[in-house]
Amino acid sequence: GIPEVQQLDYMLYNFTENTEEVAYTFLMTNHTIYSRITLSSGGSLDRFTWIPTSYSWNLFWTSPKDECDVYKLCGPYGYCDTNTSPMCNCIKGFDPKNQQQWSLGNGAAGCVRKTPLSCRGD
Repeated sequence: GIPEVQQLDYMLYNFTENTEEVAYTFLMTNHTIYSRITLSSGGSLDRFTWIPTSYSWNLFWTSPKDECDVYKLCGPYGYCDTNTSPMCNCIKGFDPKNQQQWSLGNGAAGCVRKTPLSCRGD
């Protein structure tokens, strides 16, 4: 799920997803390089590498990359496009569920159908 992370010759990655667990692990094969991953309460996943010369941790990569990578940002029947303003858009045939919030840049309520379905239970 992080396409910009290339395979590094000094690090082995493993991603497990099954009915019991979802896990990501890594193993540093070069023991002179240190790395750590943090997960913030807001959902940001950050990998840092230690820079010995400056005695500091350097941000190697982060996820999400942009606002559109945030899960459910635009709610049901909405989609995100960083090239539009606002970024949240409704799919064809739908309008914002809460127009006021939508106009303020909060698309979490999503979109609703413009025309109700005409289904009959015959």
